[in-house]
Amino acid sequence: MKLYVHALLIILVVGNSSAKPPAPLGLELGKTTEKRFLNLVKQKGWRIEKSGYRIIKGDISNPDVTGYIISGIKLDKLDSATFWFYKSTLFKIIYTLRENMNKEAFVRRWGSCGEIRKC
Repeated sequence: MKLYVHALLIILVVGNSSAKPPAPLGLELGKTTEKRFLNLVKQKGWRIEKSGYRIIKGDISNPDVTGYIISGIKLDKLDSATFWFYKSTLFKIIYTLRENMNKEAFVRRWGSCGEIRKC
């Protein structure tokens, strides 16, 4: 009986614990509106480097998809971030890091699998 009660409590606790979706920089994909985002940019002192509609091909763009390249975000090694909105709702964030991650830089920093170390 004791085992059954413990198992039931674990199921109830785990089953009812709703993990929050990731919210990088306080923004939630599929929920954050473009208006709220622009207010946050102003509030945090970030800079809009470039904005506009998403280019599909050549000079054809999609007016339902708007992007913002933002700089001035205070995160280690972050150069800029691009935020994409579909019909004014955030759907994608792309981060651009300052650090060069070409193969030579990676091997110098972390070593290669050819060395004697587990990969």
